[in-house]
Amino acid sequence: MPDGSPTPPRDLDSEWLVNQIAHALRGPIFAAMVQADTLERVADDPERATRSARMLREQLDRLEGALQEMLLYGRPAPITRRDTDVGRLLAELCGAYRDAFADGTAGIELSHDADGVIAELDPQAVDVVLRRIVDNAIRHSPPPHEVEIGCTVGDGSLVIEVRDRGEGMSKEILDRALLPFYPQHGGRPGLGLAIADKFATALGGHLTVAARDGGGTVVRVQLPLAAPTHP
Repeated sequence: MPDGSPTPPRDLDSEWLVNQIAHALRGPIFAAMVQADTLERVADDPERATRSARMLREQLDRLEGALQEMLLYGRPAPITRRDTDVGRLLAELCGAYRDAFADGTAGIELSHDADGVIAELDPQAVDVVLRRIVDNAIRHSPPPHEVEIGCTVGDGSLVIEVRDRGEGMSKEILDRALLPFYPQHGGRPGLGLAIADKFATALGGHLTVAARDGGGTVVRVQLPLAAPTHP
């Protein structure tokens, strides 16, 4: 592993998992403590105090975000299905990212054959899946963070691909990329792809992660067009 982390067992024993959680939380907590100390020292300097308070808030927001991701992963995935226009869902998602990166620091390219396709999905759950994958792709792609989203429909299912041109993953990491808190890039543990996989499974689908020809990573989400029937 890039940071020397031990390889986790397949069943993710509790000691390894607790160690990874602590590693994920330690960074923002330490940074917040540093800013709190700084704030005390510069209390009589309004400009520096304001800057330190802002940085402290940023670290607390980061910590809150990490805790929210843990709760999202640790709780059952609520699924409420309804007829969903797949093409519109993808267009709205990409539109939100283009608005967020209107300064051109990231680009999202969308191609699909899902116009007019109606599927029994939970749009919010699909949004949870795709945002974790796209955020991961943007984070680990070089500037200007170009990400491609494609979708094909057939055989009772839809397949959504998120493709990037980042550093890619080793075979070891690819094999374990969906495990919670398994370090994926630069030794940083996280829950993004694990949450995406959890919600995709709750929708009756699954995720696969593969190397992209020419460099980068492809994450594929396969989802049924209709709600799975159970005997």
